[in-house]
Amino acid sequence: MPEQPHAETLPCPIEALPLADIYVALGTQPEGLTHAEAATRLQHYGRNTIRTGETTPLVRKFLANFTHLMALLLWAGGLLGFLAQMPRLVLAGL
Repeated sequence: MPEQPHAETLPCPIEALPLADIYVALGTQPEGLTHAEAATRLQHYGRNTIRTGETTPLVRKFLANFTHLMALLLWAGGLLGFLAQMPRLVLAGL
């Protein structure tokens, strides 16, 4: 398999290159890869799949809505209303 240039060795972003230079940079041709070349690249690079990264659990995302600054101010206002025995303020804070 011919050695392909890495992205950092290209003079500019690949989308800014002329079409002929893109084929050279990717080691392909307008007709596409041959079956042998595709099999070699599959063995060398692996399948072209998107791997999912670690995600934040849905429960944590939901609970994060109650801990940002504005929510904390509303919680504090509700607590003050409760301590002052003003039920209308408590309900407004919730």
